[in-house]
Amino acid sequence: MSQLYIGTSGWSYQHWKDCFYTGIAQKNWLKFYATRFSTVEINSTFYRLQTPDTFSRWFDETPSTFRFALKAHHYLTHNKKLLDPDASVLIEKNHALALQEKIIAVLWQLPATLDKDLIRLNVFLQALQQWPEVRHIVEFRHHSWFDDETADCLEKAGIANCVSDANDWPLWELITTDLVYIRLHGHT
Repeated sequence: MSQLYIGTSGWSYQHWKDCFYTGIAQKNWLKFYATRFSTVEINSTFYRLQTPDTFSRWFDETPSTFRFALKAHHYLTHNKKLLDPDASVLIEKNHALALQEKIIAVLWQLPATLDKDLIRLNVFLQALQQWPEVRHIVEFRHHSWFDDETADCLEKAGIANCVSDANDWPLWELITTDLVYIRLHGHT
């Protein structure tokens, strides 16, 4: 049977204080959030690696049915542009181990400046095999990626395409696995 998880990208936003977290102490925001949503995309991990203690705390603050999607750190995707991915994938994995079974997927967001390079993509997708315990999703942002060759690479590797609506890149409604990951960027 299929499972549907609905959540937002992050939960710790000050502008939500008076409209969503009314009367809730900030230290309890995740706990409260998890009573309203079934998942969250951890956006902060894109900017800095979280400690295992932080992940353990988040694990403890959420119910057993709650799931996390981890947004991978930008170092591999934006700085290294997917080059030499093995060590970076293992670092991500080792930092996230404390989330245990609550980590449902890892989102790898590529920069809009990264043109299509199938050799580089395939090396990266192969590196993801080091982390088979979770599902992986790739969000492409440069128009050159949106084609059958890229779709074929994802399908063969068992990696999901991120369906995302944004003004700056095409809406690619491609489904490559039984995991469908949709990001709404706020203008729909």
